[in-house]
Amino acid sequence: MDAELTFSGQEWVGYDVSETSAGPLKTKAENFSLSFKTVHGNSMLFYAGDEKSYMQLYLEDGALIASSKFAGSAPRLVRIFNEMPRARFDDDSWHAVSMQRSLQMVGLLVERLL
Repeated sequence: MDAELTFSGQEWVGYDVSETSAGPLKTKAENFSLSFKTVHGNSMLFYAGDEKSYMQLYLEDGALIASSKFAGSAPRLVRIFNEMPRARFDDDSWHAVSMQRSLQMVGLLVERLL
C-alpha cells in the first residue's frame, strides 16, 4: 500500500506498536522504503525505537545519515553523500531510500527519482 504525506516543518506521524509483539525493533530484520523531497538540510526522516535500541534516518547539512543502536551494541552510523561533488539531498528533488537491517547490520540504498 502506498501513502503520501506532506509536512511543512513541524509535523510528524507516529505508529504505536507498544501493545503488539511486532514492534519495529523486536525482530531480527526490518526493511523499509520511503521517498522524500525537501529543501531543509537538517531533517528527521524516520525514527523507530527508544534510547536503548533505535534506527533513524535523517539529513544533516544535506547529507543522508542512517544511525542505529541495538541493546548491547555500540551506535553505528552510515553517512551517504550525493554523488555530485556539490549536490546535496536537500535539493528539492525526489529521492528514494531503502533501509535494510539484519541483526545489527544496516544497509542503505539511495536513488534520485526523476
